[in-house]
Amino acid sequence: MIQFVRDWKTVVWCVVSAVLLGYWIFFATPVSAAIISNTLALAFLAALLALLFGSFLACGIMNHGVGARMLLVATVVAALLPVYIYVSAWDSAIGKLGWITVIARDEFHPVLTRWLSAIWIHGVAGASQVAIVLLIGWQAGRGQYEEQGLMDVGPGAVFWNISLRRMLPYIFVSMFWVMLVCCREIAATDIYQIGTIAEQIYLGYALGQSDQLLAIWPDGTTGVGYGVHLVTIAWTGASGLLFLGWLAQVDLDLQPNRIVAKKSRAWKALLGWLAFAIVIVVPIGNLIFRTCFVIELINGAPYRVFRIEQLPHSITRVFTDYRPEMIWSLLIGLAGATLLISITVILSHVSARQIAWRGFLFGSIVLTLALPGPLIGTSLLKFSQSLTNRMLIHVFDRTIMGPLIASSLFVWPMVAMLVWQWFRQTNRELLNQSEVDGAGTWSQLFSIVLSGRLLQLLGFYLLALALMLGELSACQTIVPAGMDTLPRLTLGLLHSGVEEMTAAVSLVTATVIGTIACLGFVLLSQHETTR
Repeated sequence: MIQFVRDWKTVVWCVVSAVLLGYWIFFATPVSAAIISNTLALAFLAALLALLFGSFLACGIMNHGVGARMLLVATVVAALLPVYIYVSAWDSAIGKLGWITVIARDEFHPVLTRWLSAIWIHGVAGASQVAIVLLIGWQAGRGQYEEQGLMDVGPGAVFWNISLRRMLPYIFVSMFWVMLVCCREIAATDIYQIGTIAEQIYLGYALGQSDQLLAIWPDGTTGVGYGVHLVTIAWTGASGLLFLGWLAQVDLDLQPNRIVAKKSRAWKALLGWLAFAIVIVVPIGNLIFRTCFVIELINGAPYRVFRIEQLPHSITRVFTDYRPEMIWSLLIGLAGATLLISITVILSHVSARQIAWRGFLFGSIVLTLALPGPLIGTSLLKFSQSLTNRMLIHVFDRTIMGPLIASSLFVWPMVAMLVWQWFRQTNRELLNQSEVDGAGTWSQLFSIVLSGRLLQLLGFYLLALALMLGELSACQTIVPAGMDTLPRLTLGLLHSGVEEMTAAVSLVTATVIGTIACLGFVLLSQHETTR
């Protein structure tokens, strides 16, 4: 813990946080101060909720048996589902057209307020990510300190004096990650009209005022100037640097048989399955239940009634009515996953030998982590509008190049960190010996690093594909006219409330992304088991 506090990345984060606080108090206009307040309040409260449910999930996974392994796979899959799927899943129950409000005959009066809805959705969406961070932290110590402590004192004393202190850095880091996700995403904030920094950038694009949002320094009396953008992005960048620094110090290993405890506990299983129900089962159940509603005329008045036969009908309509959106999403996803894996593999291998390339890799991860999704999209849009070459204009206006670049930049940090961790586990002695024998960089890459590890590489490719298929925040503003994707379609439908087809589209999207993510994780685990 002392080493964590003294680390220079932590010092950078503290300094940037102090600058953000000073700007917030002394220099920001009321509009800018409100935006900073909304951003940090939503991120912090969602992180607290995610920590609660994520701790429950981690407890359930740290047990024996098939149930714990199934829970781990489900947690990894849930961590890769996009935020807008959680928005659709929960809004389908408690939103203005949710099945609870339909049954209560109180339509257009949601159960929760806008703020509570956004906090709940981001908290539930981040729970699985918190659980993964906590599991990695637990696996780093293998639980041996707790086992030694139990020989002298009771479980309560071990928890407060050993487990909590040892896991405290991982608790902080997991909360930083959830806060980063909240600062970068727009799905929940756009639907529930929460004025965060990312939402303001997207709102400026939607209203055609993106130039005015960044027009003045310092802030004017009514506008949002460079100040609020720079200090907020600097804070998210410092948080990303802190997370990357933590990742560089741990061994990323999510093998079920290496993280489970030696003794099963009934209360751990109960907490784990309770969190599993809240994070995964209930949201998917909401979508299924909402898909089964259909409008019928009763005594001449339209009513929504439950019909189980509506489920296959709505699912079938997704593949017929929204086929172009599915094709465009798949094309962008496949191209983006191929591009990301190719670049990250090469950069990760080269950076292991040259410190300059390592600095470039780390810098690109931190920079893209700091940027809200709409800022990536709008910046790329302005760049495409400034082009004068006809060929380049055609590429951005008639092909998938714009959304491909925007989505890839948004997904880049997650994919790069995973692949880089994978390269860290390569046998360095074998690489050094091959270099002495005259093997070059590319010979080492294909003959040593990738040889016999193609299954794992395919697993990473599938994880990258799952992330690309769910990306919304960056590509929302850059998709050319006449082209659309499933994430953009879903967000548009969500503005009117979750009706039958909205729930069906979300259910199909969640199933596709979940299946791809599950297959990718199984391939990674299978490779580790047989290696």
